Amino acid sequence: MSSKLRIGIDVGGTFTDLVAFDEGAGDFSVVKLPSTPRDPSDGVIRALQQLRKKTDSDISLLVHASTIGTNLFLGQLGLDIPKGALVTTHGFRDVLEIGRQRRAELYSPFFQRPQPLVERALRFTVRERVNHLGEVVQPIDEDGLRRVAGRIRARDVDTVAVVFLHSYANPEHERRAREVLESELPGTVVVTSHEVNPEYREYERMSTTVVNSLLIPVVSAYLERIGRRVMESGVTAPLYIMQSNGGLASVDVAARMPVATIESGPATGVTASAYWSHLLDVDNILSFDMGGTTAKAGAVIDRRPQVRSEYEIGGRVHGGRIVG
Repeated sequence: MSSKLRIGIDVGGTFTDLVAFDEGAGDFSVVKLPSTPRDPSDGVIRALQQLRKKTDSDISLLVHASTIGTNLFLGQLGLDIPKGALVTTHGFRDVLEIGRQRRAELYSPFFQRPQPLVERALRFTVRERVNHLGEVVQPIDEDGLRRVAGRIRARDVDTVAVVFLHSYANPEHERRAREVLESELPGTVVVTSHEVNPEYREYERMSTTVVNSLLIPVVSAYLERIGRRVMESGVTAPLYIMQSNGGLASVDVAARMPVATIESGPATGVTASAYWSHLLDVDNILSFDMGGTTAKAGAVIDRRPQVRSEYEIGGRVHGGRIVG
């Protein structure tokens, strides 16, 4: 009976790393190659080809983690942020820019906030209102929504994020807005906040939804390409995508919700550290993930990975808050 391999691949901004575990022998094989930023799938396929030179064992599982999402917002070569629009409740279009009004350097007159991911001219509002109990205070203005769609069409955007006040309590207005926008803007990615982050706090829900909408064209295209090329290379094992919470997602789920994979690389390291804490009989471990673009630290306390519910990408605007 031939051995089977479980493979993990991490694509970073500088290196693409592959680790293969032989289920029968219990041995590990490692491949490390320079990443290929203009098409990260090239580095993945080359790593698989290098592995094939070491062993011809069948592959039973392929797990993929990457920092493509993070690197997109840090200006990595070959990755361009799509042009996105935001549709929100009338009077709330500046929430994305105002945030929580915190400053990382409270007394510095030279501190500058990064530019919002959606410029103000592409942030549109619609008259509608749902209260915190989910009760409709003002029905959605569908005629106004269609006028907004026309303005968006004229700006030739790639994605639209829809974030209405208190949609976590009642998402009906967002659902209707998505139907109208998809009808008026065929081919444009439309993302609603109740699907991405159905929780209270408007800034966090809005910023997360915007990030997800901007990631979809980049990450979904990459995942479709990597899935196709892996199959063409002869690998028939299921492909799973690592998530920021340490779990796994199918390619389809990750393509719809790429924001959940944005810290998949560092999360993998913390998850592995928690596993090793049991093997080594060590209660507390610090993990450190050093890449060419970012460096991340994680903590395992009492053999359990510590989890943050919120974090920032490439900035410290809200340094006054406890964010990971």
